[in-house]
Amino acid sequence: MGYTFRVRPARSPKGRKFKTFSPGVSNEALKKMGSEIKRLRIHRRTDMSIEEIAKMLNPKLRGWLYYYGKFRRDCLKHFLYRLNVRLLKWVRNKYKSLRNRVRASVLWLKKVYRNNPGLFAHWSFGVRPWDLDDGSGMKREVHVPFWERPGWKFPVYSSNFKIIL
Repeated sequence: MGYTFRVRPARSPKGRKFKTFSPGVSNEALKKMGSEIKRLRIHRRTDMSIEEIAKMLNPKLRGWLYYYGKFRRDCLKHFLYRLNVRLLKWVRNKYKSLRNRVRASVLWLKKVYRNNPGLFAHWSFGVRPWDLDDGSGMKREVHVPFWERPGWKFPVYSSNFKIIL
């Protein structure tokens, strides 16, 4: 069947959080889908255009999205993110000028999305290229200036302000 039934968080129509017993895509089904994408070796198909890759992938993607996404779409998000990473690898292999430029290749994929948002089935599903890391250098860290720490205020300069050494 491809579903796993377990307790999952949910929201009521009024916005209250609660736990419910609901189906979602199983780990075995995710592994099969991942191995199918891996078997297609999208990132090595540099002889094809992005439209041809979309034409090859979309029937499978639509089938998976409609079947497994019927109940809990959020269970597919990580798999679809990985598919975007595969597409990003394809971009970097296809175009020499983007080979070592992660940020530029993400921007190229975002530009393709802006020009044709329905090209890939998972883009219209909600997993878009801007979910990818654009290589900005900030990796899941919180950078807070020292004067914004809780309980500490930046001293205000005044004429009677003295620095004690």
